[in-house]
Amino acid sequence: MPSAPRLILSAALTLIAAAPAMASPKGEELFTRKGCIGCHSLKGHDGADGQLGPDLSKIGKERDKAFLVPWIQDPQSQKPGTAMPTLGLTLREAEALADYLLSERPRKGKRR
Repeated sequence: MPSAPRLILSAALTLIAAAPAMASPKGEELFTRKGCIGCHSLKGHDGADGQLGPDLSKIGKERDKAFLVPWIQDPQSQKPGTAMPTLGLTLREAEALADYLLSERPRKGKRR
């Protein structure tokens, strides 16, 4: 039978893994500064209404951070010939951008 501390640790890790990603201010800034808004739409991000790339508003339902970080860092190595350019991001920047994309952003604009 597992000890109480192990059970507590296991429960805590389960909760952390199930929690939605926290919005990353750095990721939000990178999304704008690196030009992602020119190709992608993203609900809750002002100016992100691009039509060339996919809508990233629900990317967390299809992909996880383990997929997104290498894709963001070097899309050509993940899918040769893709239209997405390599952005020259560090690992930390790619992680911050992935965290931002996976976070739940407040909706901006009119409320119904």
